Amino acid sequence: MKHMYRLYGVEISLFSSKVRAYMNYKGLNYEEKAPNILDFRRFEKAVNARVMPVVETQEGDLLGDTSLIIEALERQHPEPSITPKSGRLKIAAMLFEAWVDEVNHLIAGHTRWSYDENFPLFRDTMGKAMFPFLPKFLQDWMVGKTAVSAMRKHKPRMGFVPDQIPLLDRWIVRLLDSLEVHFQDHDYLFGGKPTVADFALVGCCHGHLYMDPWPRRELIEPRPHLKAYTERVHSGKQATGEWFSDDELPDTLMSVISMMFTQLYAINEQTVDIVENLIEKKHKQSGDILPRFPGNIDLPMLDETYNKMTFSYSLWMLQRIQQACSELTKSESSSLSHWFEAMGVKNFEKLSCGPALIRHGLTVKLA
Repeated sequence: MKHMYRLYGVEISLFSSKVRAYMNYKGLNYEEKAPNILDFRRFEKAVNARVMPVVETQEGDLLGDTSLIIEALERQHPEPSITPKSGRLKIAAMLFEAWVDEVNHLIAGHTRWSYDENFPLFRDTMGKAMFPFLPKFLQDWMVGKTAVSAMRKHKPRMGFVPDQIPLLDRWIVRLLDSLEVHFQDHDYLFGGKPTVADFALVGCCHGHLYMDPWPRRELIEPRPHLKAYTERVHSGKQATGEWFSDDELPDTLMSVISMMFTQLYAINEQTVDIVENLIEKKHKQSGDILPRFPGNIDLPMLDETYNKMTFSYSLWMLQRIQQACSELTKSESSSLSHWFEAMGVKNFEKLSCGPALIRHGLTVKLA
């Protein structure tokens, strides 16, 4: 491999866009390859899941999970840093990443699969990627029988049902409108430089909203500052500004952060209950793998709730952030606690995030 890294992904993939944006910003020497069905089988052995993106190093190591890919690459390429020096902002960015990775499934899934005009792009892209050895008509048939069929069956589990679609639409518009206002005055979420939160957010904004024809026309084009942000972050344009200080977070960001806390804490509380009940009922023990979708939760959304499946993986993401909290200095931890108090939420450092978990592909197992 002549490049330092190979990114296995496609442009219409949410999580591929997240990692690609990061690698562009770092100026890493990489090539991109659309993964085919044989690549996916290789990934399953290496990272316990048939997923993309996967990053391959020159040594032949395969890295999976976008959060861990970015973490590993950040250790090798620390400059320009994406981690604020402020402990409060560091944890805020990690929380934002966890939240966005969770709710992006709703935004990306609905805006792609609820509108048929998006289908040809997905079919053509994934057909060429997964089955390059087949003629076009067989590529189309295979995509329809595999990925498309699976996603359409998945829609009810994500809550994409007639009774809930109007609420989801209103919430998406509210969130994107808030982001549009924020990016009118600020280049990135937390100031003049990107954090991991920006790469998480741009995954959905670029891979789905910007690439798919319906959401691009209806959601991105009417919001020029969000569009410019998406293009800026995904291209890896070098930043010249500075992150906010702890005491200057603007109101435009705080409205989104408030939404984040409301949903993230509800996700955690309900998922912990579901997982603990499952462990007791199924007599799960250390080393046992938990279901990826252990049950359904009611997600606070505007003035209502939205019923959707939850991910056991979400608890691992939050436990990972709690570990980062434990590594803060005493003054950083104090500042973070004051922030949680000011936001009117429980101290995240002391929040119960369920039994200790270990990541296992797209799900987790008991430690």
